Amino acid sequence: MGVFNGLFMLGIGYWFHHSVVQMNLPLPESQKENAFKWFGIGSFTFLGGVILGFIVNWAFVEGVVGGIDVGVGSGFGRTSGGSTGFRAVVLEFFPLVFGLLASYVVRARFILKKELGISKLVQKIRSRWK
Repeated sequence: MGVFNGLFMLGIGYWFHHSVVQMNLPLPESQKENAFKWFGIGSFTFLGGVILGFIVNWAFVEGVVGGIDVGVGSGFGRTSGGSTGFRAVVLEFFPLVFGLLASYVVRARFILKKELGISKLVQKIRSRWK
């Protein structure tokens, strides 16, 4: 899974770079963003999301599932183990999905400067409480 995470990290970095280049086209030279800076930010956002996903994954396996006593993590690793059940597949791909989601949110919020639906939803709920 490590090789795939590395390839995804490079792909996310390029995705951020390409998005910044596209956003820079209509801007004057003084307002243009550094696309290589955003390549690094995108790569490290994905890496941070994957690491955070592994932490949540580990906490779930150790705390909720019961760790290696239940059979998850026995023999081949602490998250998926030798099991090929649905739970093992979900636990194996959870960090990757978490990293992709973190990258998507950062790109949408800081490069494309879009309002995320979550913030609008929270504002609606808060306005109803008042």
